[in-house]
Amino acid sequence: MTHDDLRCLACGSGACEVFLELDAVPVFCNVLHETAASAREAARGGMVLAICRDCGHVFNATFDPEKVVYGGEYENSLHFSPRFQEYADGLADELAADYALQGEHVVEIASGQGDFLRMVCERAGARGTGFDPSYDAASDPHAGENGAIRVVAEPFDETRLAQLHAEGVEPALILCRQALEHFERPAAFLEQLGSVLPDDRRQPVFFEVPNSLYSLQQGGIWDFIYEHVSYFCAPSLAACFRRAGFDVGETRPRFGDQFLSVAATWPGDGDESSAPDRDAVAEIVASARALGDEVRERTRTWRERLDQLRASGRTAVVWGAGSKGVTFLNLIGAESDLVRVVDINPRKRGMHVAGVGTTIEHPDALRGSDPAMVVIMNPLYTEEIGGQLRELGVDCEVVGV
Repeated sequence: MTHDDLRCLACGSGACEVFLELDAVPVFCNVLHETAASAREAARGGMVLAICRDCGHVFNATFDPEKVVYGGEYENSLHFSPRFQEYADGLADELAADYALQGEHVVEIASGQGDFLRMVCERAGARGTGFDPSYDAASDPHAGENGAIRVVAEPFDETRLAQLHAEGVEPALILCRQALEHFERPAAFLEQLGSVLPDDRRQPVFFEVPNSLYSLQQGGIWDFIYEHVSYFCAPSLAACFRRAGFDVGETRPRFGDQFLSVAATWPGDGDESSAPDRDAVAEIVASARALGDEVRERTRTWRERLDQLRASGRTAVVWGAGSKGVTFLNLIGAESDLVRVVDINPRKRGMHVAGVGTTIEHPDALRGSDPAMVVIMNPLYTEEIGGQLRELGVDCEVVGV
């Protein structure tokens, strides 16, 4: 594909341009590696990021789906953080009330270990079915229980919903959180979903994705990862759903503007005429065009800062071995050997960071240590992490990226 052949994955427009290229990034940021050697040998892929001038959608123009196969070694749960759990609790309460889920059935696409689906169903007195190929029954304390939910360790497709319909299950709500950005052709996936939804009743769906506006305009430059084919803004998310035949209700930013949700219903009225706000899209495009220089400048600045630590014989700690932390460590390159990495997720303890091979430690390992600084990968967790550092007796500079 040449740059002239680019087509927007959300709205289908050909008015697209490339604004950033990243070489040889890890294909998976959230796959756990048991050895440093396997982490350093992790599969890599290049990213050519393009943006649509008609709807503001950002996508990886060179994404290769054959590189990305999800399995049980994939681990991206955020529920170990009290700050994130507070957000998830509030969202579960909201969905249970807004969609009147009492006694109903909820389906979640890409449900992970079923944590959020279980929260919604327990609050609503509902039952649920989740689908996710990364589901690991051995790590699920609820596996085998005859509880409110079940998780199928298979990817979701139209046959799954058709099977539920054959069993007499008509979901009151279809959920999909932090997954649509992984689909190679998101509009085609939504069209496929709509093809097995009934046309004689309204079917609500609720999707949540990372908010590209945060990544482009508020310093979230470490959010660009190979696993994500798409980066949605509000105009492009709405355009994608309308193109697939849904009615679009509210799109709104969430979780400190880092996430974006859309409430939609099937079937739509066939009206795809609602055009995105051209001024808003133009501002998004301008931000994308400036991002290449920002990535280069931030990477250079952090390398210099870590080199100064090397000269003084001290180290830094990166708090967070998720996508942001993995991307940061790989972009700073050789200087990553000066960095310790901690994460509160116990499943990551003793594992290694994709690409660089750094061992992931539990924060308790910092007790009694004297780092020069702790680098916080997500500013929303600054207060939470600051409290944990005080409990550990660690007194040092705390820096957000």
